Amino acid sequence: MEAIAGLTTLFTIAGTIAGICLFFAVFVWLHNISLNVYKIYGILEEWNYDRNKQLGTLTPDQSKLIEKIKKDKD
Repeated sequence: MEAIAGLTTLFTIAGTIAGICLFFAVFVWLHNISLNVYKIYGILEEWNYDRNKQLGTLTPDQSKLIEKIKKDKD
C-alpha cells in the first residue's frame, strides 16, 4: 500500500514538472511565431511604403510606422 502511495506521489510530481515545462515551451513557441509575424508585417509595410513613395501617395501614418519598424530592427 505504501508503494502505491509512493508511486502516486512520484507521478504527481513528475506530471507537475512536465506540465510546467510544456507550458513554457508553448509560451516560447507562440512568442517566436508572433515575432516572425511582426517581421513579415514589417517587410510588407516596407514594400508598401516604397511603392507609395514611388507613386507619390505616401500618407503621414505610413511614414511614422516605417520609422518605428526600422528602429525596432536595429
